[in-house]
Amino acid sequence: MRLSHAFVGSALVLRAALCQAADAGAPVSPPRDAGSEQAPTFHSRTSFDVGAAYFGDGKGTDRFGVTIESNSVFPVAGRWGVGLRFAWGMTEFQRFGPWTHTGYTIGKWTTTAYADVARWSVRGGKYELFTLFGSIFAYVGLMFPLMLSGLCYMAAVIAPTTFLETALTANYDFGDGHIGPFVEAGLGAVAFVHPTLGKLRGGIGPAIGSGLRVGPLRLGAHLTWSPPHLHGEPGGGVSQVFVGGFTIGVGGR
Repeated sequence: MRLSHAFVGSALVLRAALCQAADAGAPVSPPRDAGSEQAPTFHSRTSFDVGAAYFGDGKGTDRFGVTIESNSVFPVAGRWGVGLRFAWGMTEFQRFGPWTHTGYTIGKWTTTAYADVARWSVRGGKYELFTLFGSIFAYVGLMFPLMLSGLCYMAAVIAPTTFLETALTANYDFGDGHIGPFVEAGLGAVAFVHPTLGKLRGGIGPAIGSGLRVGPLRLGAHLTWSPPHLHGEPGGGVSQVFVGGFTIGVGGR
């Protein structure tokens, strides 16, 4: 009987020792922080956007057109970042036609002149010395109106420009760094063609905006307001200048 009790006691001691050894060899996992796995990550990104443009002066001028933009965000702390926007707004598309017409007229006249010189320089099916040299000078001279025609077409592209804007803003992202809404507010600077004077003016004022990021896609809306006395209108300024845009763009994740 004593022998059986001793055997059972030895078995229990051996089992306890084996269990202790198994527990000691098992890897110990550090406590998991549930928030650390879901912490959002933000990084610098730049998107190129296009959409609808708006320009108004608070005095009856409301113009709509197209805006082409570059929007960048640089993280600072957590969900906060610094935003930088460059926008090119075009609403004066009636200016496009006269420039293209001028370019076409000059180009048509130049090509006709080239044909006239070619006919004049060839007599009897061959070039003569005098007409050969004359045609060379004529061809060189006709290059200038041909280049002028090209410049008119280039000017037609920028002729509809109504405003150029840049804005420096503080941005706050509500998402996880990849998907989510955002808001922005800061200072904007605007160069615009005055709707009444028809001259280039400049102004500054508060800029606000909001939008949504979905991966590389960016939807955004923004408005910059240059109040009286903050834009270069004669008499200290009496109009309220508003420029804005509603855009969609694509950029880095």
